[in-house]
Amino acid sequence: MNSLSTAFVRSLLFAALFSMTVTAQNGENNPIWKEISKNKFNTTFYDLAMLVAAKGEDFDVAVKTDYNSEQVMPGLERRYFSEVLVYTVHLKEARYLIKKASYFDGRGTLIKTFNYFTDDEAGLSQMLPVTKGTDVYDLIVIHRIIHDKD
Repeated sequence: MNSLSTAFVRSLLFAALFSMTVTAQNGENNPIWKEISKNKFNTTFYDLAMLVAAKGEDFDVAVKTDYNSEQVMPGLERRYFSEVLVYTVHLKEARYLIKKASYFDGRGTLIKTFNYFTDDEAGLSQMLPVTKGTDVYDLIVIHRIIHDKD
């Protein structure tokens, strides 16, 4: 990242942290969705509240994708417009896995949740390497900025 984009990300994070502080003072424990990527087919967000709370080498973070059209997936009875994936990320090894996946219809009603791993089952051997240019890679960069890790 060049210095201009780093400064931009830091200013966005400052504004987000400020809004999260106000939300926390109100006693709410809801996700704070911040956009991480967008294209003509979908918009992807991450939960800033989870990322700020993630202080260890292993952490969970939710990523929500809103699609512009209905999506179909085997195992779902209905079409869906949004999905929320909970990733477990291991910072030191730069590896991740999908812990849980939830799918929602156009009104935001939960269609189905798949639980893939519990904390006891998730091990490094089952994790995939993080690839540069992916949302998970960007989340690691944002995590390091938030927690001042180089």
